[in-house]
Amino acid sequence: MLTLLCGATALLALACSDRVPTEPRAPLAPSFDLAADQAPVPGGCARFEVRLLGRDRVEVTVADTASCGPVQPVLAGTPVFDHSRKTLRLPVALENRGERRLRAPARLYGWEDSLAVTAPAGLAKNWHAGEYLAFTAPDSLIADTAMALAGARVWRFDTLLAPQDSTQTLAAGKRSGVRWVELSVHAGVERFRVTLHAEARRASAPVPAVPPDTIPSDLYAAENLRQDPTVIAGEFLKNIVVVMFEREATPAQRSEAIALIDGEVIGGQRWGTGDGLYYVRIPGDDSAAPILHAVRVLEQLPYVGFASFEFTNVVSTVGLRPDDGSSFREWQRYPLLADRDNWGPEAAVTPP
Repeated sequence: MLTLLCGATALLALACSDRVPTEPRAPLAPSFDLAADQAPVPGGCARFEVRLLGRDRVEVTVADTASCGPVQPVLAGTPVFDHSRKTLRLPVALENRGERRLRAPARLYGWEDSLAVTAPAGLAKNWHAGEYLAFTAPDSLIADTAMALAGARVWRFDTLLAPQDSTQTLAAGKRSGVRWVELSVHAGVERFRVTLHAEARRASAPVPAVPPDTIPSDLYAAENLRQDPTVIAGEFLKNIVVVMFEREATPAQRSEAIALIDGEVIGGQRWGTGDGLYYVRIPGDDSAAPILHAVRVLEQLPYVGFASFEFTNVVSTVGLRPDDGSSFREWQRYPLLADRDNWGPEAAVTPP
């Protein structure tokens, strides 16, 4: 339980939404020039229960909504209620409760239906009329009704993820700087609810221009071995993708590829040519499905030579595609993906 005084007194306790915040919302809309930024988008939300106690006094109770996602809006200071202006200002920061650093764009969102009067009863029945509560002075409004976040009021945190003289990333367990979220409040309102959603991009560690020449000593430990015959035959390392890039792939392209699967390079095998294999850990549920998804994403990139599971059994289905025709270049190495002209041999795991 956290307590905080607002005006003469007020209580901040840990207490999510008419806009039910049980999962992250859709990715950021193209209006923020993010169409080409395909890095994974973790989100989060929080609900603030507000009680006006009289002149310039306010009590705010905050729900801890960890299940909503790792990017949590949190109250980061003393709320301010100005009775004469009928405004409430909430000091809000973003807290990274995940395991990876976050980067810009980082956003906070609120909608008209993110605000709900809960007392008195007469107003609570008519809260949707819109004249009792309203967000004021957001950075912008997403007006395009075709967008996933249509109608959202937006506050940006891009320059508040770290001190001004530092790289703007938010480390795991850290909080951003504060933005003030201001609302206008009708004179008759006594209690109300504010629900806010947040999003940011995961920050990928730089990918080395050549693969590392070591792997973690415990990579092949028994607890990391899995089988999933519904997807693919053989024993493999959980949440690990093995990637080989085309020789001409630039460092930027290598980093882009790993970012697309939210990966982290944990080791590699370096060949005499200076290139080789990258061992990449991805988020997953220990099944084959996340690895297969990552492989499919990577195989669409022209600068990726191949991507695969890391099989631990002696005989595996991993192979390099030959370079003797378009059909062979489209060869699927996993039976679940068998399609088009080669579907028969692919389904039977026949090497090309």
